[in-house]
Amino acid sequence: MVNKKTYYIITFESTYHSIKAENFLKKADINYRMISIPSVITADCGSGIRIDDELERVKDIFAENNIENSAVYQVKKENDSKEYTKL
Repeated sequence: MVNKKTYYIITFESTYHSIKAENFLKKADINYRMISIPSVITADCGSGIRIDDELERVKDIFAENNIENSAVYQVKKENDSKEYTKL
């Protein structure tokens, strides 16, 4: 049985920015999870945010509230394999 899933990881330059982002996502009732950045992704900050959907809405929230992020990665998971694509 093939198990497929796609989600997004948002990285930040500093912990300050990730915490600021988390606060606005809570207020907007966005489903997210704070995560440690996987070692295959280079990031200035070790923490990031994982979202399963609503990427465009999250980008809008960040733009409206001056939240700076380093990068957004699309993760395609199939069984035990993960493919990371920087968007």
